[in-house]
Amino acid sequence: MTFKEFLLELLNSKYDWPGLESGNNLVLAKFEDDSGQEIVVHCSRYTGPDDLWEVEFTRDGAHHMTGGGDAIKVFSTVLDIVHEFCDAKDPHYITFSSKVGDASRVKLYKRLAKKVEAFGYKDISDTAVEEMPKMARIMKQRTGEHTFLLVRK
Repeated sequence: MTFKEFLLELLNSKYDWPGLESGNNLVLAKFEDDSGQEIVVHCSRYTGPDDLWEVEFTRDGAHHMTGGGDAIKVFSTVLDIVHEFCDAKDPHYITFSSKVGDASRVKLYKRLAKKVEAFGYKDISDTAVEEMPKMARIMKQRTGEHTFLLVRK
């Protein structure tokens, strides 16, 4: 196996998950890692005219990087879930945030934003705050958080 084949296999590796649990303003997906810890991807819609959905995920209730050793496999699974969520709900805006001091999480979310662009979205995180929808402005102005905002093309 070549190094390129190894990397492709690694990046295509993901956990099985049973599907989306969906309501009007909430979408959940759950899966377990190899050690039995539960990862929950939680997408919640803010009411209002902007069709803004916030995406977050936890491992056993923790939002921070846990050092579980399977970050690529978890990331690939979360990305797969976000892709299915986008297909199912077709949100106009998607947002997610990390603590500014959590450099590894900010880096991970920058990669996530780049991958979500392939689903028909554009990262507008650097847009002037006053040009963003109201809920996005509120989220963007949270102290101590780095907020990403993507809009459907």
